[in-house]
Amino acid sequence: MVRRPRGSAGPPLTLTPTRRTGRARQCHGALAAHGQTVPVEVVIDRATNEGDGVRVHAYVEHLDRYAFGVTKVKGFAGRYLDLDLDVFAVPA
Repeated sequence: MVRRPRGSAGPPLTLTPTRRTGRARQCHGALAAHGQTVPVEVVIDRATNEGDGVRVHAYVEHLDRYAFGVTKVKGFAGRYLDLDLDVFAVPA
């Protein structure tokens, strides 16, 4: 599960992997924001060991912000967006 760090701007986001696909660097998950949960496909394009953890860069393409109930500022903000993830994970 990935969550936005405390103190960062924007609404809380939670990304929970649900299953892997046949491709090594791809998985399906559920992205929760604004009280809505939407299925997503996460693509991992980089993973490197750093100290006692691993840094992973991944992305989710073509999220529909309307699916999260975010419909204001039409014409100012695009309906679809891409999510870029930079995650540092350490063993629990």
